[in-house]
Amino acid sequence: MTLLVTLVCDEFVMQVSDRRLSRGGKLMPGEWNKAVVWCNLASIAYTGNAFRDRRETKPIDDWVAETIGPATSVYDLFGYLIHGAE
Repeated sequence: MTLLVTLVCDEFVMQVSDRRLSRGGKLMPGEWNKAVVWCNLASIAYTGNAFRDRRETKPIDDWVAETIGPATSVYDLFGYLIHGAE
């Protein structure tokens, strides 16, 4: 189970989560990211499936980074993310 905790205040925003993935109730080896930070302006975190494809070769954090990479504003970022998820 993944727990995402986000704190927003006047001075800063903090988001934390664990980095461990599991499959079938067993921990997967290695370090993973369940969040992507874009230009210190936006943070995208996820729970659920850790891979974008059925063969489990494309981690979600890589897909998010590639999908939002061309964005030039936070508004664009969400447009790219929505379009990429369709």
